[in-house]
Amino acid sequence: MRTFPVFVATALFSTSSLFALPAAESLNPSQQIDALIQKGYAEHEVTPNEPASDEVMVRRLYLDLAGRIPTGEEAGAYLSSTDPAKAQKLIRDLLASEGYVNHWFNYWADVLRLNRTANNSGFVAPYYAEFIKSALRENRPYDEFVRQLLTTDGAAWDSGAIGYYLRDRGMPLDNMSNTVRIFLGTRLECAQCHDHPFDTWTQMDYYHMAAFSYDMQSNYRSPIGENLMGVIRKKQRFNTMEKEERAQMTAMRDAFQEVVRPLRYTSIKREDKTLKLPDDYQYDNAKPGDAVEPKTMFGADAAPDLDSYAAWMTSKENPRFTTVIANRLWKQVFGIGLIEPVDEITEMTNASNPELMAYLESQMKRLDYDLKAFLEILYNTQTYQRNASREEVQPGEAYYFPGPVLRRMSAGQIWDSFVTLLNPEPDARPGKAVAAAENQLLTVHKIHDSIYALETEELVEGLKAVAETSVKGVARNRKLTEQIAAARKAKDEELVRKLSREANGFRNDVRSQVREHIYEPGWEKLVASGEAAEVFGAEVAAGPIAEEGAGRMMAGMSSKRGSVTKGRGEMRDYMLKGQELGITDRQEMRGFVEFMSKMVSQAQRAANLPSPAPNGHFLREFGQSDRDVIENANDEASLPQALQLLNGPYAEALTNQYGVLGRAVQSEETPDARLDVIYLSLYSRYPTQAERDYIAPFVEELGSEAYVDLVYAILNTQQFLFVQ
Repeated sequence: MRTFPVFVATALFSTSSLFALPAAESLNPSQQIDALIQKGYAEHEVTPNEPASDEVMVRRLYLDLAGRIPTGEEAGAYLSSTDPAKAQKLIRDLLASEGYVNHWFNYWADVLRLNRTANNSGFVAPYYAEFIKSALRENRPYDEFVRQLLTTDGAAWDSGAIGYYLRDRGMPLDNMSNTVRIFLGTRLECAQCHDHPFDTWTQMDYYHMAAFSYDMQSNYRSPIGENLMGVIRKKQRFNTMEKEERAQMTAMRDAFQEVVRPLRYTSIKREDKTLKLPDDYQYDNAKPGDAVEPKTMFGADAAPDLDSYAAWMTSKENPRFTTVIANRLWKQVFGIGLIEPVDEITEMTNASNPELMAYLESQMKRLDYDLKAFLEILYNTQTYQRNASREEVQPGEAYYFPGPVLRRMSAGQIWDSFVTLLNPEPDARPGKAVAAAENQLLTVHKIHDSIYALETEELVEGLKAVAETSVKGVARNRKLTEQIAAARKAKDEELVRKLSREANGFRNDVRSQVREHIYEPGWEKLVASGEAAEVFGAEVAAGPIAEEGAGRMMAGMSSKRGSVTKGRGEMRDYMLKGQELGITDRQEMRGFVEFMSKMVSQAQRAANLPSPAPNGHFLREFGQSDRDVIENANDEASLPQALQLLNGPYAEALTNQYGVLGRAVQSEETPDARLDVIYLSLYSRYPTQAERDYIAPFVEELGSEAYVDLVYAILNTQQFLFVQ
């Protein structure tokens, strides 16, 4: 428990002068937005907030654009700059940064419910995430991004965009509901079962819309496997097999399931499927079970195919597509939308400032859905650069934007700010993790092509060898399963572990046979024919089907030696980083490497951690969405949060001598300089004289421990936790 009292920090600087707009004929888009907002001030008797200080702006810009607080050096550089265009330049720099990618990925991951544990989409989740990040990094036009989500089929190695349909695997009706809610801001869920009670949509409208994407299916089906299973089923149905032969064919069927196991839930295929009305359909315009043709719910008609549907959805002529994305981004920038809720627009919905909403739509269309350019306009408005409004806006209450709304940091912003105080390169892409994921995807792609390279007869011969190993081990494994259950009942954990290792050994034996008799022969055929070099490149074709450590789904692909090698490689990287930081003492270097191994290797941006983080993780404690439903995050305070900030391992790590903040404080020799480092790093400002005077007695009494306690105190202030 920290002993330093949590004190109330002094108010941030402000200035009494207000912005002035140039003549109307020379207004740029940012100024035009300000003018439209200022028209409402007099009408609604609103007094605009004063312009925010440099101290407020540098912290706000980093949090809103890059999702983290600035480092002490970044804050100091901004405050010392006399360039009158420094805010404009910083906005442009941050929009071009990897920090922007990480921060806005968190937003889209919440909206799109990117969830590594949902519906067996875990394998594809990293590639779906990378698809979203790449779109942000490349600044792909938003309409193009949406069309890719709605129309992409194929395998994960073709495009991670298939994750959009895999997320709702087996639930095509729910997927359509989510699509309309996300991209058209319209809630259709009620109309799945009956005509909407509060809007114009009917149950028939719902099924017409769902028919467009109903044929996007996610179950992997190998043509070779289907032919093989068809032969097995036919022979069994006509009872033409002897008992032993039937048992062997059953074992082969099971073996084939093991062969294609790595390929499950890795692809989306457009199939010719017809959507039919439910059995309980009760309206007189059709009968239960009738086939439903694709038809758009409003606006122009679209041809009854998926590509036309996506084109209709993302058209500039669509009456809601542009409105929704412009309003979504406005809310992210200012804290509240011109239309609230952002995803429940009805025929009766009106924006709080209709003229401004229309102007934002016109700008989004003019920019051809360039989201960075649109955000740059918003961030450069005088309205955004005013002090935040501290009064809470009640639901249903109109807000006329005297400034942005005061908000607590999101879970991602708090975590990523901690990362900034721990990790010397907070925005760096986790190169090793990216490479490992790419290698795993490559391995599965090679497995897929290797299976297809085999003729049916070759596949049957390979399956016989696999089935033989499987049959021998089934009885043994059944007995082991019974023994494991008995050991668990007896609470003999050591025996459970021993028996489990034996059972896993059997599974590994089967997978080893799969590799030896199916994958490797198929890969050898691809290499010999030249197809491997054509598809994967000559360098990949020259190697085995899986590099060491790359294919965890294949037995023997990872080894203890490989893990040790990786660990030594990381240690070398940490030592090089220590040398860059000027660490020469051997003992100090050892401490630095140990700290990096234990803490900084975990201190990655939220966007680079599993999505979502596991239960109990810092991010989840602070309200990160479980990503079961759209935008399910929260910013409510809780006791576990307070405990994390007071006694949690990450809060403690911030004061470690080897962390970014700890090293920066230690590098200074005077109390004033150390205070400057702490305040710049956490608050993005220098301490006031009153704060220096208040803290001085504690420094005199406690020495360096006072700085540790001060960090804990600041972490628990509202000034740290809120985006001002």
